Amino acid sequence: MLYSAFPGYITFLELTKNSANKWTLYKLDTFVNPEFKPLLIWKKFHWIFLIFVQGLILCLLRFEKAIKIKNLNQVKLELETASNLMIGAGAVMKLAGSYSRKEYQEQILPTMKPPNLKIKGFSGLMSWDHAYLVTLWKQNKKNFQNLPLSLQPQYEKLLLAYKIMASSHRNICSKFGGGEVGGSVKHPTKNALLALEKIVKARWQMINPSHKSVHECMEMMNDPRELIQTGFKNHLQLLLRTFNLEL
Repeated sequence: MLYSAFPGYITFLELTKNSANKWTLYKLDTFVNPEFKPLLIWKKFHWIFLIFVQGLILCLLRFEKAIKIKNLNQVKLELETASNLMIGAGAVMKLAGSYSRKEYQEQILPTMKPPNLKIKGFSGLMSWDHAYLVTLWKQNKKNFQNLPLSLQPQYEKLLLAYKIMASSHRNICSKFGGGEVGGSVKHPTKNALLALEKIVKARWQMINPSHKSVHECMEMMNDPRELIQTGFKNHLQLLLRTFNLEL
């Protein structure tokens, strides 16, 4: 994870900073340097997204262990870290779509279909990291349900963070035609947005088994780059805790 996190952070800086090494709002709808081609932006930001997913996996493993030994301070810390990683992942997904629908259809979509891929029905669901994350959601269902009152603020932030991440995924899917019949790469005759909504609801039930109500998330108002920075900071702190290191 160390070997992926540090190059991932450097890549993030390269994608979002100009030659003067300063953040710039290049267009009204993007924070990404337009010198980079859409396919590279798509690939690199999805790589960063998976780095955050891997951090989330590690975080949930530590959360589960802390629950077993009744270390509530550690549980609190892992909940907070998981929240920031998911919010960061949502911001990454937002920047992954920093180009037009036409560019997506012409330069990116073909790379996810034959003959550029040997298989049909490509999907992010094929990721091993995603599969393991879902397994951990399921394993911790009772832990989420039985969290003490003292940890409810952190738990509510976790739920809100999931909604933010899911909302970002829906937005990028919609932007590139996922809400239309034929917009799904995995199922070309189906509506990708409806399929995604089913997945989002299923995951929501795993982390919110008590059907706790939380405020609906609003459109991400913060600079997404700052949220990603926070995600990387939490990722680093998580790794330092895991390996018993200190800065």
